[in-house]
Amino acid sequence: MKRNVRRQQSPNRYVQTPESVSPSALQSCRHYGDSPPLTLEDIKDRVLHVLKLYDKINPEKLVATSHFMKDLGLDSLDQVEIIMAMEDEFGFEIPDAEAERLMSPQEIMRYIAEKKDVMFLPWYTVTVEEL
Repeated sequence: MKRNVRRQQSPNRYVQTPESVSPSALQSCRHYGDSPPLTLEDIKDRVLHVLKLYDKINPEKLVATSHFMKDLGLDSLDQVEIIMAMEDEFGFEIPDAEAERLMSPQEIMRYIAEKKDVMFLPWYTVTVEEL
């Protein structure tokens, strides 16, 4: 048995349904939900913050140039866990072949700066080499 379902008209004729919104209007709104652009200082702060929260790293010994194994006494499993934490923090996957080469916070910062759109502020003159 087929029932006739009557579509109710909106009481307010000025309300737009998704079907009545133009694609260009949706596209212009899409940018409001994006994350703010990263800067080199943001990357540095976030990388060091994640590393300071890692229980096997002494925050007092941590500097941007610290080698994970030589200076901080970590092993290869710890390095894998750090890379996984960075993937979670920045929202993208780091391939295993490239992850094996990231052995210091500075190398991680440089890698993230290369892979993400980094916003360079004119008043902040840090270069990737300084990271």
